[in-house]
Amino acid sequence: MAWCATLGIAGTFVLSGLTPGRSSDYPQLDNPYGVKSPLLGSLEGLAALLLVVGIVGSSVSLILRFRRARGQQRQQIKWLAFAGAIAAVTVPVVGFVAYEQLGEWTSNALIMLSVLGLPLAAGIAILRYRLYDIDLVINKTVVFVVLAGFITAVYAGIVVGLGQLLPLGEGNLGLAIAATALVAVAFEPVRVRVQHWANRLVYGRRATPYEALAAMTARLGDSADPGAALAEAARLLAEGTGAAQAVIWVAQGGMLEPRATAGSIAFVSTPIPLNGPELPSLPATDLAQPVRRDGELVGALSLAKRPGEGVSTADRRLVEELAGQAALLLVNTRLRSRLSERLDELRASRRRMLAAQDRARRALERDLHDGAQQELVALKVKLGLPRTIATREGATDLAARLADTATVADQAVDTLRDVARGIYPPLLESEGLAAALSAHARRTDLAVTVLDRASGRYPREVEATAYFCAVETLQNAVRHAHAEHAHIELDGTDSTLTVTVTDDGRGFHTDSTVYGAGLTHMTDRADAGGGTLTVDSRPDHGTTITLALPVPAGVVIEQAAR
Repeated sequence: MAWCATLGIAGTFVLSGLTPGRSSDYPQLDNPYGVKSPLLGSLEGLAALLLVVGIVGSSVSLILRFRRARGQQRQQIKWLAFAGAIAAVTVPVVGFVAYEQLGEWTSNALIMLSVLGLPLAAGIAILRYRLYDIDLVINKTVVFVVLAGFITAVYAGIVVGLGQLLPLGEGNLGLAIAATALVAVAFEPVRVRVQHWANRLVYGRRATPYEALAAMTARLGDSADPGAALAEAARLLAEGTGAAQAVIWVAQGGMLEPRATAGSIAFVSTPIPLNGPELPSLPATDLAQPVRRDGELVGALSLAKRPGEGVSTADRRLVEELAGQAALLLVNTRLRSRLSERLDELRASRRRMLAAQDRARRALERDLHDGAQQELVALKVKLGLPRTIATREGATDLAARLADTATVADQAVDTLRDVARGIYPPLLESEGLAAALSAHARRTDLAVTVLDRASGRYPREVEATAYFCAVETLQNAVRHAHAEHAHIELDGTDSTLTVTVTDDGRGFHTDSTVYGAGLTHMTDRADAGGGTLTVDSRPDHGTTITLALPVPAGVVIEQAAR
């Protein structure tokens, strides 16, 4: 329709200028550009037909768009339709019906005013509803006008002002060169400041679309944390569009989850189920843009404008550009979430394995205590009776042999008791971590001191992890570091238990030394418990190993209550 109207108007104008003969406005002159050709009439008819098709088609397309439009677009079309209806009624009525009655001047004025309503209505729709990137047009216009005024003022001030004040004569070339040089030097700083002022005037305090895109690109390259990058992307989306609320959605596990929000409106929403590859309807949203990667829906960007404001073409274009930039970010966020879930599953699996090992340790310790250890004690008691009889009957040789056998039984009981303590010390269960470590320290080849600052008893799994890591540290200090002294500190709060073991052994380079089975086992235990193991060591300066374990809320037990 636009092409028909353009060709019809241009053809009518050109062919009217080529029509031979005299014009009614100038009857005394023949048209010097007139062309006598039989094709002229046919071309004029074709141009008139194109013009009619363009006018009628444009009117029909406007009606169809108005019927399909909703909300802000409907208001936009109303302005143009209102002005068009006035022109459509005024032009034929005044031009053909009431022309003679109203007179030439009045009729022409009414026709021109009715036609002038069309661009006025278009201007209102553009300025009020921010159509066709008018922000950019106004921005560039403001910059151009201010810079043109700056150049004119500088040139006039130097050439005209100084020319009047100084006796340099008229047409002085030096003043013109000086004015040009000053403009050339000051132009760029002034342009930057004027551009900043124009951005603030047009966009307010929010970022320009190009600043938002540049900041998004820089953020994607610099940020190692997708969560922080998502929050920054939501902030840039809200600032770049002037939205009251911007939300970043991530498609994960068949659901569309809101991961980051920004703006002045509080956002409360639950994950939305995904049905197929299309973006579902999002609550409290004026504009929603799906984000796809290789054809797969990975998330969405949505925004809600302030009351009385609509979504402009510039907003739509910016959201589309940001969606293209955010695709990789959302994919990384999904991968990070999946990796975090797998890591949680791995830690849970480790915790279950360690818990199973500890249960097996406790069961084995009970079996040794209640089974083999008790049988050896019974054997020792039974050996005492024949030894007493042999002594009384004078069988000293037999009595000595029976005494040796009882001694071996005592040694076996002690050995078995040490094995049971190594498997799972009963003292850890009954009296706690400090008592169990102190008892173990008395059986080592080190001079060990234990300082207990813990606030009470902790869950069995936490105390078991701390105990076995500390025991492993003492064993390493004896076997590998050849230490003579060690110090154990227990610090605990309601949320954390910290165990620090320091020895005066040989030490080692932590950066270049490959961890052995002991340190690896301790690291695995700490990680399974959600804690951290820190190794600080230097050659000839000993080693300090710090274990920090989190404690679930509300499970610290007082010593007396255990």
